Amino acid sequence: LANSEQNRIEAIERAEDAFSTTEDGIGVINVEGSMMKHASSFSSSCSSVMVRRTLNRMAADENIRGIIMRIDSPGGTVAGTKELADAIASAKTKKPVWAYCNDLTASAAYWIASQCTRIEANPTALVGSIGTYCVVMDSSQAAANEGLKIHV
Repeated sequence: LANSEQNRIEAIERAEDAFSTTEDGIGVINVEGSMMKHASSFSSSCSSVMVRRTLNRMAADENIRGIIMRIDSPGGTVAGTKELADAIASAKTKKPVWAYCNDLTASAAYWIASQCTRIEANPTALVGSIGTYCVVMDSSQAAANEGLKIHV
């Protein structure tokens, strides 16, 4: 917490750098770091709510003729991802929405990329891998050794 003010300033700077518009009317949205519904000032995460708001503004802006989502993310939480994916699906009915996968687009990041009109990637990018995992310790033998029977 000693660096909380500095963390807050860095989070604001990351949010301000999250999107831009090119001279020829292409909106660029950066999706970088772990995706969370609301970004944390304590990490380099990306807020799916902020990305969705930016995307919706760009989709409604007549001066923007297309949108590129520049993605470099391992994915993140499920919370907020479906809403962002739905917003991308809606935006692409108005104008092209392309995903550019820059090094890593996995899990929740791939979910949103899959809703774009087109997906491009750099030659060494890792793209894909939707899934979750759960680590479970099997202690049934230890329980049996103690004479315990477990019923589920």
